[in-house]
Amino acid sequence: MTMVEKCLCGNELSLEWNDNEKFKLIRCPKCNNEMKFRNPNFNENIDITYENRLKQLLGNDDPFWFTTIDNFVNTTYEDKEEAIEDLENLAKNKSKFNEFTKQIIQRKDDLKSVKNEFLNYQSKDIQHVANDMARIMNYRMHAEQLFIPILNDFQIQNDNNPQTILLASGRGFMEQLTSDGYIEDGQFEKRIDLVINNTKQFMKNNGCEDVDNSFIYYKDYNNGIFNFKLYVQDMIINVQNQKKVIRNFIAYFVEPKMHDFYQLSLGAGPFTMPTEQLKIGIIDLKQDQITISLDNLMQTILDNLKYKN
Repeated sequence: MTMVEKCLCGNELSLEWNDNEKFKLIRCPKCNNEMKFRNPNFNENIDITYENRLKQLLGNDDPFWFTTIDNFVNTTYEDKEEAIEDLENLAKNKSKFNEFTKQIIQRKDDLKSVKNEFLNYQSKDIQHVANDMARIMNYRMHAEQLFIPILNDFQIQNDNNPQTILLASGRGFMEQLTSDGYIEDGQFEKRIDLVINNTKQFMKNNGCEDVDNSFIYYKDYNNGIFNFKLYVQDMIINVQNQKKVIRNFIAYFVEPKMHDFYQLSLGAGPFTMPTEQLKIGIIDLKQDQITISLDNLMQTILDNLKYKN
């Protein structure tokens, strides 16, 4: 069946519908705007259930992800069939879908902005797109006021994640600063717990080992400007049937002027296991040379992290 629809620019678009198609994405050749149309003759009775389609989309019976995405749908959609169509289209781009699942965990209190970023189309609400672009720009604009030390001999690396403020590497280490956006007063420790739990879930989903014991609280630290909470993370991964470990020193802090939550990390590795270079699950500042180096380098970064003016 052929139908004619109009783009926002006025251009007429010819749509070929199959009986089992409920929605169709069309990009206008005139203005390059992507739009979503609903088949007015779609028979609801031939459609498989939303629950089954979601399970097929996830490719497993993991109740965590089913519940997480179902909660996202219930929060941001009125029509579950529309939601599953959007999710199925998004899943065609695996890397974008993986980033989407990460964001619905990290931004669980702002799921509408996740929908705007990953699933809303320009024809639906252009203002949503503008608001989301502004939110992403704010990450970097707010961080502009900070002087972020880069260790000697480190080179800046590119990172497409809009939350990444700085990524640099050198001498076998990786330095990274990310922003998790605005945080309410009194929510610092709760946000840390949320970020750590989300990271652990991400690690489990990607086959990391001993995840439940992967984070160790290290200490609180104040550099005269910011209050930090430091943790040590051991990430055990499997690379070509070899176990390897990456050790990260992580400092969480809130910038008090804009009330943004930041995560500053310094990592070393991966090291093939078993390794004598560090004791997994233990912070040994007397004998572990890698841990001693990470501690000294992180101390240098924290002591020199300040406002530009």
